[in-house]
Amino acid sequence: MKNRFKSHLLRTSKWAMLFAASTVAFALTSNTFAQDADFNKSRLRTAQDLERRRSYDNALRIYRSLYDLVPRNQLYYEGVKRNMVRLKKFDELVVIIRTQINLSNGNNPRFWADLGNVYYKRGDPAQALSIWETVLADHPKQKSGYIYVANAMVQNRLYDQAIEVYQNARQVFGQQHLFVFELANIYVLRLKYREATLEYLSYLEKNPKQFSYIEGRITGYTKDPEHAQEVAEVLKSYLPQSKQAYLVRKLLANLYLRVEDFEMALQQFKFLETVKVPTRQKKQGQELYFFAEKSLRAGRYQFAQDAFELILTNYNKSPYRPRAFYGVAISRQMRGFSAEALTSYNELIDAFPKTRWVQDALFQIGEIYFRDLFELDQALSTYHLLIQKYPDSKNSVQAHFRIGDCYAAQGDFEKAQLWYNRTRSPGTANPTARDEALFKSANLDFMQGEFDTALEKLHKITAKIAQRKGEQPFVNDALELMFLIEENQAESKEALVVYGQAQKQRVQRKLADAVKSLQGIVSNYPTASILDESLFDLGELESERGNYAAAIGYFQGLLDNHPESLHNELAQKRIAEVYETELGDSQKAYQAYEQLLIKYPSSIYL
Repeated sequence: MKNRFKSHLLRTSKWAMLFAASTVAFALTSNTFAQDADFNKSRLRTAQDLERRRSYDNALRIYRSLYDLVPRNQLYYEGVKRNMVRLKKFDELVVIIRTQINLSNGNNPRFWADLGNVYYKRGDPAQALSIWETVLADHPKQKSGYIYVANAMVQNRLYDQAIEVYQNARQVFGQQHLFVFELANIYVLRLKYREATLEYLSYLEKNPKQFSYIEGRITGYTKDPEHAQEVAEVLKSYLPQSKQAYLVRKLLANLYLRVEDFEMALQQFKFLETVKVPTRQKKQGQELYFFAEKSLRAGRYQFAQDAFELILTNYNKSPYRPRAFYGVAISRQMRGFSAEALTSYNELIDAFPKTRWVQDALFQIGEIYFRDLFELDQALSTYHLLIQKYPDSKNSVQAHFRIGDCYAAQGDFEKAQLWYNRTRSPGTANPTARDEALFKSANLDFMQGEFDTALEKLHKITAKIAQRKGEQPFVNDALELMFLIEENQAESKEALVVYGQAQKQRVQRKLADAVKSLQGIVSNYPTASILDESLFDLGELESERGNYAAAIGYFQGLLDNHPESLHNELAQKRIAEVYETELGDSQKAYQAYEQLLIKYPSSIYL
């Protein structure tokens, strides 16, 4: 009994020891595998990084060592293939690809396509074509085979052959819409935009919900106006046969809009208003409204006005009517027709007194009276009415500023300061409004020769710039005025005082007086640091007064005599703009723009 028990105990102990040993060995092996896997991932990342840095020899060494360890790993295989092709190691690559063919028992068309690709690249096109033909013959019902072979052909610029491969596939599978995107891509590479567009249209017929995607693809090759015109003709000729006529015409309208052919675009959007959308209920005036907004943002105000007026004329129940009234008004305003714009704004206020557009209309009425007509009492009355009716509106703060501007233009700087300061009251002003109030207030001080007071306010704007979040649009203006004062206060204070007076006269629209003041600086303080600012402002003032030859003379004088001035880029641009817009001299405008390109290639004005 004791012997049997002892024997059983010994056997149990042996098995326990063997189990423990095997467990330890398994743990060690698993740990080694894990370490190897991590190491291989690290090496793969290194190879990929070397490849990105175009160190192909070094990248290949790592890819090859990884591939030799795990030849079935396709990441390693692709890395070896890419870099061997780049380094033209075609003979070695043939061996590797044949290994992959053997590992897949010759059943994967991908590797045969790769083999043909290598033969073609090493100068044996007949062998390559033979391999590709064999692949397709051996795998006629495998769609991936056609893709692999066609891709290999495209890599070797055999575009026509690749197209033929995809067209044959359509016949084999009896599917005329097969490989639409692959074929379209090749057509684009061949600059065959008509054929590419027809492919996308055939897909759109079956998949109307993919409109945005299809439009994005077409957009990619119609940025050039000539290409866009070619595609536009394709779309027009396709319309009669399309079952998705609305979508095709929408493509056409948007195409014209993208290339800024607003006249043709408007025609198409007018037509779209008459076409029912097959998948949803369309609002009256929706298409014209879309066009009008795009035109307005592009600065094509006449076309925007035309579209908004069509909404008002033809669609009495359109939900876009209030916005259309406003759109007509602001289009007229931007085109310089102040009286007509005022009429349109007042029509909007009378017709839709409870809409959100009324407060915007009131503000723009104030802008016309202040900026365009300089009827300050009318402007003040309008801004006061806006604040009274809409004290918490988004335009209320700006109306406060405009009232201050009106009083400044009247010469009442005390009232102007009061209205600027009201925008800084706690809880009502955002940081940008507080900065604007400080800057406008400092500018009034500057114009009155109170330079130290102005600097104190300007420093409040620029203090702790790095710690402040969000946009700070008045920081640059504050810095510019600060530097102007600090640079001239000690050495050219008298000239600085005169310059401030000129700015005051400019605010009050006493342009002739402002010109005389600045001319006095040029004559009496020829060495003052503020001379370049004076010349630039003289150019601006004379342009504003319609004295274009004098304006060009001042801008050119600045360029010739003050090559170090920070205003020179803008002065060169102003010369070009005066020639182009005011004098209609396209040749001299071109020459001036050319000088801007040559002298200031990194200019923000290009």
